[in-house]
Amino acid sequence: MLTARLVDPGNFVIEDGPRPPAPGPGEVQIRVKSIGICGSDISAYYGRHQYIHCPIILGHEFSGIVELVGPGVDNVKVGDRSTILPHLKCGKCPACLAGKYNHCGELKVIGAQADGAFTELVNVPAEMVFPIADSVSMDQAALVEPGAVGYHAARKGNPGPSETMLVFGAGPIGMFTMQAARAIGAGKVLVADKDADRLALARGLGADGTIDTGAEGLDAGLRRLAGGGDKIDLFIDCVGFGGEVLNEIIRVARRGVRVVVAGVLESTCKVPLLPDFVEHELTMIGSTMYVPQDFRDVIHLMAEGKIRIEGMITHVAPLSRVNDIYRMIDSRSERFFKIIMRVDE
Repeated sequence: MLTARLVDPGNFVIEDGPRPPAPGPGEVQIRVKSIGICGSDISAYYGRHQYIHCPIILGHEFSGIVELVGPGVDNVKVGDRSTILPHLKCGKCPACLAGKYNHCGELKVIGAQADGAFTELVNVPAEMVFPIADSVSMDQAALVEPGAVGYHAARKGNPGPSETMLVFGAGPIGMFTMQAARAIGAGKVLVADKDADRLALARGLGADGTIDTGAEGLDAGLRRLAGGGDKIDLFIDCVGFGGEVLNEIIRVARRGVRVVVAGVLESTCKVPLLPDFVEHELTMIGSTMYVPQDFRDVIHLMAEGKIRIEGMITHVAPLSRVNDIYRMIDSRSERFFKIIMRVDE
């Protein structure tokens, strides 16, 4: 069975190993079809991810077909085209009992703290398997996971029909956050980034306006599109990193507005204007991963065409070429946005 294992930073080994055992009670075996490469996978490749360590089989954004079902499984059947929520929960804590697995203190993620989907077959908890409509492709289904990250962030912000919001970051999560916000009823959704090509993609996927912070600057863009930063009701930071974007949001935000932070902040981040967060009585909301209902909603919105991926996938390659793909990522020899690995090609 073909498996790509990251044995050391920068080194995938292609293995031909035995297939996994038959699924146990409450488990399902998935024949993997499409796998999305996430920014966290790239961090793990460099050995820089705080929670992913070698050796590991990466892959937490994936879709596939149900190959086998274990005893007691009745929510899916053999042959179901599915996407997988990659959570391994304790199942006992108050968060798990409430269906908020992202709050579980013992949570593990498939492809991060447990082996993932860079392989042909993988066993997963049956309750984490979500069938998809025939109209949703396997590549789309693999991107339900990042779609749910963006949807969760938008839902945490709770945009209203009379509100104007600004999404910082036109990467995959920002793109899904923007579309999710529009789908759940935001009045006007703007996107800011310093990459003109990504901003063009955002407009094509439905952004009401974009700001190229590298060309015109944030303040000028906000004046042009909204009449100024004080007209923005909700900000969502899909960048994180060193805190520069969060600092800019605090600088331009009017008193009392909401700020959702969905981008992962580095442990050494610096936000010099953080005292203004208190002084201006901003509401800061953290957003991490998703809950099962987010997956259900994104699957539905994809089937309805309200969350789209047209233009997002720039590269598709067989899993056997994983080293070539990551070398391309490392060298930046080609522009890429979202990369899909396919196991059956």
